[in-house]
Amino acid sequence: MTKAKPRYAVVGGLREDYFITPSGEAHLREIGGNVLYAGVGAAIWTGGVGLVARVGDNYPAEWIEQVKSRGFDTRGINILKGRHDTRTFYAYLSLEERVDSDPAGHFARIGQPLPPELKDYTTSTEGQDDRRKFGPLAVRPADIPGSFHDIRGLHLAPCEYMTHRTLPEAMRALGVKIVTCDPSVRYMQPGLKAEVAAVVRGL
Repeated sequence: MTKAKPRYAVVGGLREDYFITPSGEAHLREIGGNVLYAGVGAAIWTGGVGLVARVGDNYPAEWIEQVKSRGFDTRGINILKGRHDTRTFYAYLSLEERVDSDPAGHFARIGQPLPPELKDYTTSTEGQDDRRKFGPLAVRPADIPGSFHDIRGLHLAPCEYMTHRTLPEAMRALGVKIVTCDPSVRYMQPGLKAEVAAVVRGL
């Protein structure tokens, strides 16, 4: 039986989350990533949501199966050969304030040792402002499966500049009329006005 095509798609990161809640509760190695969070948000209002992301073959296959079992179209999740780092750390200082650096300091704040998995962690957004080349986990137009080419709308979660710069134009060329973008803080900088304008023109 032919699988139904998705009506909407979300592009972003599929991650391995380590986070601290506002109440000081630590969660280690949880399935996460903004492609998943945005996809769940879309699924509240509609069915037929496809996800597009890149992960290494070290990313837990059971997590992808879990996402698929919840009704998401995972044909856009590209599994690359080799190990790729998908760790993300963040800590909520309150219900309104979240930070994503200094994991050692935040675990010390709640009286817990730094998890060994985070000892060499710096940031999950390094390179997102690169305007010349795609990073290994940056989604590019060729990653969009053919079954997603006639979707009604595409949402770009915060990710690499090159993804935001190239996908809107490519999807518009396929006839996708609705393209939305949540920009990355990495390139939303005063010195990059021309680059931001280039993203906006594609929407």
